[in-house]
Amino acid sequence: VFQWGAIRGLPIFFSPNLALEEFSLNASSYAYTSKEFRAVTKQKSQATLKILQHNYSCSVVYMDVDITWFLDPFVALRQYMTSKSGLTIQSNAPLIIPHFPGQYFHPHASVSRVQSELESNGYRRLNSGLYVAPNSRIMRMAFTDITRAAVEGQYSEQQYFYYVLCSRAPSTTIGNNQCEYHHKSGNLRNHVLVNTLDRYQYPTGAVVVVTSAPNETSNIYDAGINQFENFSKHKVIAAHNNWIFGQKAKVGRLTKNGWWFLDDELCKYPGDESIVAPLVMSL
Repeated sequence: VFQWGAIRGLPIFFSPNLALEEFSLNASSYAYTSKEFRAVTKQKSQATLKILQHNYSCSVVYMDVDITWFLDPFVALRQYMTSKSGLTIQSNAPLIIPHFPGQYFHPHASVSRVQSELESNGYRRLNSGLYVAPNSRIMRMAFTDITRAAVEGQYSEQQYFYYVLCSRAPSTTIGNNQCEYHHKSGNLRNHVLVNTLDRYQYPTGAVVVVTSAPNETSNIYDAGINQFENFSKHKVIAAHNNWIFGQKAKVGRLTKNGWWFLDDELCKYPGDESIVAPLVMSL
């Protein structure tokens, strides 16, 4: 990823993954919920905090590598990069479109069935795989709290986003799609408003549309983007390839949709052959 970004002139730096030194390089060792998986995920927020603390950027846009973009992410997310935007984050809450209260469905055969949730800010439903964090003192405090809670806790990083930003007093949820983070010191004047992205525009693998009969549903990977947009009546900006177990299964449904861009261990896109690599300096 660093090589891909560097030759395109992106403001990118290489952050060695400490977990790779501690654990096996075998991909199967990093299976979802494994010890290695939990250790690696906790370093994501640590990298964000490092960038914020060193003022490398006025905003940090974090995204997992299993996200497919249908619009330039910096164009799509620009509105959330201002100092007044708060933290904007994807929701991991399951949803049937149109919403059927209490309806259960299977996002994928490899995972358990889930219930459609109208609220995008429900219990542990913040998705730490996609967010925009404008740099500020209170935002740095929030990520300091998240990283500390994650290091001290036994779960993967994602659980602690909800705990710190929405659940741990005096932080709280607001309505169906927001949270308000307050530092545990109790200073209520300084806070971070947490907004969840529209699940129609930023679907996960657990956002499905009813394709025919009430019990027949498909996510964007099964329906394809055109059919998904036709049924949801919304343009999709990005899709997150989660709610599926196993690397082979993940790659398979990306490949089926033409959203797999890895070639010879390096991402390649149409037009890449015209790019001339600039001089890359180590700092």
